Amino acid sequence: MTNLIMAFTDKTSRLLVAAIDDVEEPFSAELEESAASVTGCLTNILQSASDGSRANGSSAENQTSPKV
Repeated sequence: MTNLIMAFTDKTSRLLVAAIDDVEEPFSAELEESAASVTGCLTNILQSASDGSRANGSSAENQTSPKV
């Protein structure tokens, strides 16, 4: 699943770069759509990473440091 998300993020990032490079229409509907797609992908990646951390019990509140 993560590979699919990363591939989609890469593809939409390339679309975003191509839209930004268009000097005639720097703020087109394509740019807005690409930006929304990238934002959605990154949100999903962060949420998946967070869910994975919770499932593994590695959240910050569950970690203890050794007492000195």
